[in-house]
Amino acid sequence: MLRVGVMIALLALDLMGGAAGADVTSELRTLKRGQPAPVAAFIDRTIGCNHFAGEDPYDAEHRAFIAKAMRDLRCDRLDQDEAKLRRRYAHTPTVLQVLDRARALID
Repeated sequence: MLRVGVMIALLALDLMGGAAGADVTSELRTLKRGQPAPVAAFIDRTIGCNHFAGEDPYDAEHRAFIAKAMRDLRCDRLDQDEAKLRRRYAHTPTVLQVLDRARALID
């Protein structure tokens, strides 16, 4: 299984390339700081899913790698998991703001 932390480190090298990618990675790291563990993990998953959804499946091996990464990250459940987090932390505006900001970074 792909380890989300390792995957995010690799994505930092690729995400939007160069300094822009470093800026996004730095901002995500800042967003996650002090957040509950489920929120930080969700942000990592969101970034990973966004990355792999945009990957080019240039051959069968890479296509399988992408599919496995998306399964491991449970990308098909992101919307449901975000809704759960929003319900769970409905009375914690800072968490809701972090979820909004993380979403904006990848859109």
